[in-house]
Amino acid sequence: MVNPSKRYVKLSAVLIGSQGLTKESLAFLNYPAQLMFKSTKVLPVMQFSFVCVWINQIFNLSYLANRRV
Repeated sequence: MVNPSKRYVKLSAVLIGSQGLTKESLAFLNYPAQLMFKSTKVLPVMQFSFVCVWINQIFNLSYLANRRV
């Protein structure tokens, strides 16, 4: 089994690198374009959470329907 602390260290290193590269790439854009790209980062997260909630509701409904039979 993989040690969870090693995973967290790797994940944190990837996230720090991602933030640094994002900051460097946005330096080439003007301020309005920077704001647009920073604000659109939230949209995929919102869509993913919506899909997760929707799948969970379907699973719960199917579980309840199977329980009644």
